[in-house]
Amino acid sequence: MRGLSLMTALLFAATAWADEPALPRTCLCSPPQTALARAVKNGDALQIKLKLVKTVAETHTKPVTVKKIKEVDGKQVEYTEQQLAKVCVMKPVGWNEVTLQTDTLGVGVYDVQGKPVAWDKVAKVLTKDTPVLVSTEPVDPFYLQTMKPETLVIVGPPNAIYGAPMPQIMTTPPGGNPAATNRSAASYGAIAEAWSKGLCFIADWSVNAYNPRFSAGQ
Repeated sequence: MRGLSLMTALLFAATAWADEPALPRTCLCSPPQTALARAVKNGDALQIKLKLVKTVAETHTKPVTVKKIKEVDGKQVEYTEQQLAKVCVMKPVGWNEVTLQTDTLGVGVYDVQGKPVAWDKVAKVLTKDTPVLVSTEPVDPFYLQTMKPETLVIVGPPNAIYGAPMPQIMTTPPGGNPAATNRSAASYGAIAEAWSKGLCFIADWSVNAYNPRFSAGQ
């Protein structure tokens, strides 16, 4: 009887483990940005014309309710008070138009499963301004589960998309000795390659306002 109970418990545990959702391989420092994209031919090369929403920061004043405590007849009494507070609001004011060269190292287009999309298919899909996601780092499919199946994810180096500087990169093979870590300045293509191979790496964007720091591992 005890053996049967133990077997039942193990079977229940195995079922529970099987139902446990898989974690994403990487974390995102910043979510992908929705943009418009179209593909155009430039001789034999293909270019992607992006329209990114341009925003400016505005300070607004709005009333807020604040909870306070005061003493009444020796007792602590809670009350609310209306105050004016300043809040920062990002206001859309136009478009930032960016041209990505598809032969640039680190530029790629992926589907919501994280699989590369061939350039000839990209050209057929992006015949006009089409909603896409734009990211400066590879996006794990975990974060794209709510997207439409036909959504394209355009990945490119931050200097190409935002004009930001390139990072320093440190890579370590999975399970490798940290002492063997390779530390060097690298292109975004090296980051994409490290990610695709499951290498552990840290890219330091300490001077980049868009991605202050990014790390990933197997």
